Amino acid sequence: MPYGLYGYSSAAADSIADDHRTTGVTAVSNAAAVIQRTNGNIVKGKVT
Repeated sequence: MPYGLYGYSSAAADSIADDHRTTGVTAVSNAAAVIQRTNGNIVKGKVT
């Protein structure tokens, strides 16, 4: 599971993997989307 690429700790990744055992791809996609939104807002100087 590539959660480490998004900065999650191993414990957090394990927890997320447990929560999304049958929807791992969706979980990764959602995590990536959240990170992308957050990064975009930071680049634009926003925090919300």
